[in-house]
Amino acid sequence: MDKIIAALAALPLGARQSITFDRGTEFMSWPHLQVEIGKRNWFCDPAAPW
Repeated sequence: MDKIIAALAALPLGARQSITFDRGTEFMSWPHLQVEIGKRNWFCDPAAPW
């Protein structure tokens, strides 16, 4: 998650209004990401990552 935070921190505020993830286990620490970048995280519906 630290690499995602670093990549998003480099973007202007307007480009990181929200983040949408699939439901993969690699995003289990999403609360940490939400706190670090100060934006909402969203998850796709199960079996529908589009």
